[in-house]
Amino acid sequence: MSVQWHDMPVAILGCGRVGGALAIAMHEAGASDLHLTGQRAEHAAALAERLGGTHHDTMQQAVDAAQLVIVTVPDDAIEPVVSHVNWSAAHTVLHCCGLHTLDVLQTAHDAGAAIGSLHPLMAITDPNQGAASLSGATFAIEGEGDVHTLLECIVAALDGRAVSIAPQQRALYHASAMLVGGYLSALGAEAAKLWEHLGLDPQNGIKALTPMMGQVAANLRDQGVPDALAGSVQRGDVGTVQAHLEALAASSPETLALYIALARTSLHQARHAGRVESEHLDAIESALIAAEASISR
Repeated sequence: MSVQWHDMPVAILGCGRVGGALAIAMHEAGASDLHLTGQRAEHAAALAERLGGTHHDTMQQAVDAAQLVIVTVPDDAIEPVVSHVNWSAAHTVLHCCGLHTLDVLQTAHDAGAAIGSLHPLMAITDPNQGAASLSGATFAIEGEGDVHTLLECIVAALDGRAVSIAPQQRALYHASAMLVGGYLSALGAEAAKLWEHLGLDPQNGIKALTPMMGQVAANLRDQGVPDALAGSVQRGDVGTVQAHLEALAASSPETLALYIALARTSLHQARHAGRVESEHLDAIESALIAAEASISR
């Protein structure tokens, strides 16, 4: 694997959000021979034209034209897609799933191909914004020998940070990513929905809350834990938490259980930080227990 990765013909199988973002970012990092294919042929063709690459009607055609192949189809489709393609020892095959180990690439490995994984730890909902967000992102990589070196070179070229995740820890790693990448957006949507009870459009809530979400992320990055932890529980504001519980019980009971679960997590963190008097935290815990009991009645 002495050839530099950007000199390799690169195929991307699946040009959706992640595949499109990687295609754009790799093109900007110097990849000069891109081969793109995907379920939405018109989308893949337009992206190939934009990047000066080649669009292929089938995945086999793209694979045959490439040396480095990146599989960015949905997680459950990786193994079936790989098993229906003919591989050779000339190929290096990477998947971009945070959960799966290299087992999903076993068919390619059995055919002599080198295999690895490259998972960008980033919430990508748009290829263009996603490509820009990869700069500074962390990538979980897995591969041995030359493949590991290749992965590190790719991540460095994308201005990212590589971390190696052991196969047996992939599910835990992915759960960590999901708590932020998936459930933070769900939490924001749920918080914005409460604005309906204020007589306001939830979209106004999104516009109001997302700057705060960005600042929270910046605080975590810059200050770390526990300094960046904030909120009523972290301050020991018993009356405020009680008011929240009562308001949610009256206006949005379906959100109350979520609030209680998150408050319990914050309570545990506050106890561990040791910056709030225990009697205040005990009072908050009692309020949470009483609110939770009211849900089951």
